[in-house]
Amino acid sequence: MTYEPLVTVVTSSWQRPTTVVAHAVASVNRQTYKRTEHIVVIDGDDPKTVVALRTVGYRMCRGSRRVVELGRNWSSFSGDGGFGSTCRMVGGWMAAGDLITWLDDDNDYDPQHIAEMVPFFEDGTVGVVTNGPAFPAGVGRTDTSGIMCRAEVLKVGGSWLLDGYEGDGRLVERWAQAGVRFAEKHNPTFHLTNGYHHGAHLG
Repeated sequence: MTYEPLVTVVTSSWQRPTTVVAHAVASVNRQTYKRTEHIVVIDGDDPKTVVALRTVGYRMCRGSRRVVELGRNWSSFSGDGGFGSTCRMVGGWMAAGDLITWLDDDNDYDPQHIAEMVPFFEDGTVGVVTNGPAFPAGVGRTDTSGIMCRAEVLKVGGSWLLDGYEGDGRLVERWAQAGVRFAEKHNPTFHLTNGYHHGAHLG
C-alpha cells in the first residue's frame, strides 16, 4: 500500500475500564495498518478507566495513544440519551489523522479492518466509507464502528450532533444530503458484543 495516511480511531467510554482495554484498545493494537492514533474520550470523571488506560500506555498528552476526560458526564448532564456522542465529537476535533474512524469501547475490529478501509480514499472524491451490508448509509443501516471519514467532512452537516441513540445514522444522512460522496466496503470486519452484527444494530 503506497497510500498511508494517519488514521485516528476515536473511542467513547464511561466507567468500563476492563471493557475498553479488552475490546477497543486490543483491536487498535492488533491492526495490520500501523499509522494509527487512538483517542479514548471518557465521559466525565472516571479515575479507574484512566488508570487502566495508563497501564497500557495511554497518556493525557499528545501522542499516538491518548486518553481524555470530559469535565462532566455529558450523557447525564444533557439528558438527551446521546450515548457517547459528545465524546465522539470531541475526539473528532482532537484528531490529528487525515482519516477518522470510530470504535465503541465494547466492539472489535478484525486485524485487517483499517487496512481494508483506507484504500477507498485513494479516490480523492470519496469522503466517507461505511462497512456493512446495507446501503445507502443511514439510521438503522449504519453502526458507529463501521464509519470512516476524511477529517474535513466533520465541517459538513453539523458534525456529531446530539441525536440520541441514532446519532451515527443521522450524521451520515446529513453528510449524504450535503453531497458528500460515499463508498461501501461490503465484507464486514467489525463485531458488536451485543450479538448484533453490522447494520442489524440500529443506530
